[in-house]
Amino acid sequence: MNNLNPNKMKRIFFLVVVASFMFSCSPSAKEDAVVGEAVEPTSNLLYNDLMLPNTSGVFRGVSFDMSKAAVFDIETSRSSVDVFQDETSEELIVTTDMGKEILDFADITYRFDEQGLYSIKVETYAVSLAGATEVFKMIIDKYTKDFGAPTIAEDGFYEFSALDEKSGNEYSIAVKNIDDVEESFGMYLYFDLL
Repeated sequence: MNNLNPNKMKRIFFLVVVASFMFSCSPSAKEDAVVGEAVEPTSNLLYNDLMLPNTSGVFRGVSFDMSKAAVFDIETSRSSVDVFQDETSEELIVTTDMGKEILDFADITYRFDEQGLYSIKVETYAVSLAGATEVFKMIIDKYTKDFGAPTIAEDGFYEFSALDEKSGNEYSIAVKNIDDVEESFGMYLYFDLL
């Protein structure tokens, strides 16, 4: 060790310090994921949080003709949902989180008349265009599989005809990707009784 000149020793010391710092700052494999556990892509989280694919009904466990109280009970049973003050007594407006990013969310407006639920309006907002576009494609793929090829309207909406098996009502679904508004990504999704 006495044969090393002081400049070489300083370089070696500097390299050891830098290498130690780099290793201490990088996350370990354990922190990133549990061994054998797959990390779910962001678009899957967004889609699953919005659509709740394991629920029945027209959308998120809700069916047409349900009362406002019944829809309220379904939506408020979820920890990721906040209820807005109703704009009118015929509406229930909720916001639901989508994924891990706080700016990925959806506003859902349920509309009721004396027979019950007759219309659902969904507006989603996403941080990235890629995530929003992927969720849009996943929804189009799901509805195409369930209801057949959509009609594409002049205004860019993909339109499907469907049947609510619980109530027996026919309804329409209209979906449009929002990719033409600067820094606002997401989609519009409408469910209306026919």
